[in-house]
Amino acid sequence: MNSPKMVSVGDRVRIVPYDGPAEVYKVRQENGRIVLSVVFQFTHKAQTFVFTPEQFAEKVQLLPSFREDFSANALRKHEPFVLFADALRMQLAYTFDPHYAVSVSQVDLLPHQVDAVYRHILPLPRIRFLLADDPGLGKTIMAGLVLKELKARTAVHRILLVVPAHLQDQWQREMNEWFREDFVPMRRDLLATLSSADFFARNPQIILSIDFARMPDVRDVLSRQSWDLVIFDEAHKLSATRYGKKVRKTQRYQLGELLAGRTTHLLFLTATPHKGDDYAYFFLLNLLEPRLFADPEQLKKAARSDGLPFVLRRTKEKVTDLEGRRLFRSREVKTLSVALTNAEKRLYDAVTDYVRRWYATVSGKTDRKSRNVALALTVLQRRLSSSLFAVRESLRRRKSKLHSLLHEWERRRQEEDLPELDQETLDELGEMTSSEWESFQERLEGITAAQNPQQLRDELYELDNLINLAMQAEKAGEEARRAFAAMMTMKKIDVAAIDAARQD
Repeated sequence: MNSPKMVSVGDRVRIVPYDGPAEVYKVRQENGRIVLSVVFQFTHKAQTFVFTPEQFAEKVQLLPSFREDFSANALRKHEPFVLFADALRMQLAYTFDPHYAVSVSQVDLLPHQVDAVYRHILPLPRIRFLLADDPGLGKTIMAGLVLKELKARTAVHRILLVVPAHLQDQWQREMNEWFREDFVPMRRDLLATLSSADFFARNPQIILSIDFARMPDVRDVLSRQSWDLVIFDEAHKLSATRYGKKVRKTQRYQLGELLAGRTTHLLFLTATPHKGDDYAYFFLLNLLEPRLFADPEQLKKAARSDGLPFVLRRTKEKVTDLEGRRLFRSREVKTLSVALTNAEKRLYDAVTDYVRRWYATVSGKTDRKSRNVALALTVLQRRLSSSLFAVRESLRRRKSKLHSLLHEWERRRQEEDLPELDQETLDELGEMTSSEWESFQERLEGITAAQNPQQLRDELYELDNLINLAMQAEKAGEEARRAFAAMMTMKKIDVAAIDAARQD
């Protein structure tokens, strides 16, 4: 007699009166009943059953596991020929198991993931593919399945993962936990060793961050290697743009060009393939299939007629689980309008006037410094729209940095170049993570249009006034309450009743 405690995810069971074994992918107890979800082995059909404890004991039969003992003691009990035959059977398992990687991976797959890997990517004789699903749909899992299938077919041996720095540890962990694949990180302290081919010979599976890989000295090391498979996560960072007849390629894009020419298979992962710039999208796809399209217009025509077999994009609204139920609820977007108090209005007008006046000093100028100043002022205006606390802290940090700059200016008694941001950073603003954006904003706070110490003193005096206005607006304490009231009104909750209840 079986009990729910005896059955766990991954077990093989037979359910009376159904024919054939099934694999358990979910089991739980709910309101005194057992909910069992399985996938039948021969039909690949998913089904969920609800049993009473008595029915479960009667109808669910636990089958022996396929798992074998590969310890040294167990292997000594077998004949060498039997071991050889088993090894050959495992090596060729992909030839008779169309979903081989699924059976050897520690993941619960969803239909859209199987569809992407086995219907769109693997049938390509030479994989050059852009997987552009929405965030949260499991692009890492799909990349792992592709990797696993290609390795099983001995199509790849040398593999390179190029990922954002903040995701590098996560990629390493998930590749190991889900697919039993280990990747060696390539770091700055190893560069001396990396000049020799011995490191790459001993470590065929390497992972590194895209911003480390784009450095000229690292690109030089990578240029001397060849790969069977290269996977780029957040591939939209490989950006190139066109200004008139001139094409500007970022260091990341140059890295993409280098590796695209040094690998057989190339897989791009991104949730934002097209950022509103037709030429940037054209250049990105050009890394996968060079010279396939003459210009962005030809690319758009092909996209409209479903002529991009190497690009796949699915949204959250269209994906389902094994039972056909939608994975994500529909999103409902509403705009909240919150009126400003008198103190907030004074602050808003003062900051806006400050931004406009200093912006006018660089308006129309095309040099790098002027563009950076204009961007710094724009970001300050955005902080004003965020919250009182955000703009107050930005003003305080700006004052502190400009004050330090004034001291340095007076000490040296000469006009020096102010801090500037490199063009690479400016070209990639839309690709930053939240932490990168916060760090970037802090760098902007030290940039000014002042041309001499006296102008800098004038700006510091103005910043003092703005900080005082921000503190007065915060002191009123109305901002949070009015925002709360607006949200409660949307949800049809009586705020006055809540206040009365608190007073009681």
